[in-house]
Amino acid sequence: MATVDTLLVRIDADLSSLKTELDKAGRLVDGASQKMAASANTAQTAFAGLGKVLAGLVTIQAASRLVQFGYAALEAAANIKDLAAQIGVTTDTFQELTYAGAQFGVSQEQISSSLAIFSRNVGQAANGSDSLIASLRGLGVSILDSNGALKSNDIILGDVVEAISRIPDAARQAAVGAEWFGRSFAKLLPMFKDGKIGLEELMREAKAAGAVLSGEAVDAADN
Repeated sequence: MATVDTLLVRIDADLSSLKTELDKAGRLVDGASQKMAASANTAQTAFAGLGKVLAGLVTIQAASRLVQFGYAALEAAANIKDLAAQIGVTTDTFQELTYAGAQFGVSQEQISSSLAIFSRNVGQAANGSDSLIASLRGLGVSILDSNGALKSNDIILGDVVEAISRIPDAARQAAVGAEWFGRSFAKLLPMFKDGKIGLEELMREAKAAGAVLSGEAVDAADN
């Protein structure tokens, strides 16, 4: 039978061995922790780098969109002069009417088309079209000023819009409107319903909203 001293020696040896193993385990855990921390730092660095790359891509995309918008705006500005000249109104009037139309869901294309028809009709009336002269007479509108000179399309437009807005019969109003502005008149009617004064108010709102480029800006874009 082992003596007490022998047992104590064995226990002490076992404890020493256990301590050695625990130290080894501790070192392994520390090593694993360091590796995990290093991996985390590497991942963090990688994600940070990826974030910078993505941020750079977003910045490039934003800049690209800005450039594309600038080109589109410049192209639109350049078209204003051409479209206004084609329909015989000033660039201010064209932009104001485009803005007014947009408030009622009328596109620039529809505005341009209707005003082109109107301008053509004015020209034909000035050249002696009996039907259009009769139509103007029925509206109480003269396309000549007191000196016998042809009024500008801007002025004639306001006079015709005012006269049409005063027609009490809806069917006749639609027919006369279509005669002067084409089939899109039904879409224009909401912006014409308050006559010349209402249209002028809408046009003033366009300027107040900053929706009208100056003549200098339009000329610069056209060059």
